[in-house]
Amino acid sequence: MKGVLRSLLKPQREREKEHLHAHGFPGIEGEVPDGEFDIPFGQADVKRQGADVTAVAFSRMVHRTLEAAEIAAAIRKVMG
Repeated sequence: MKGVLRSLLKPQREREKEHLHAHGFPGIEGEVPDGEFDIPFGQADVKRQGADVTAVAFSRMVHRTLEAAEIAAAIRKVMG
């Protein structure tokens, strides 16, 4: 299954690389491991706990997904 998933995601990873080389990753910084690596299912990096929705993202969409979660939390607070 892992090989199938990697094959399915390879075209997306290539597009991401092209985009990042052209535009960078504004506002995001941190350590990047050398070489290829995989994060096994069930061991993802949970960025924000919640109770209503599960959002899954990778690469540059993690930052936008966290922004959306903040907006949703603010709306929920106002709506009660």
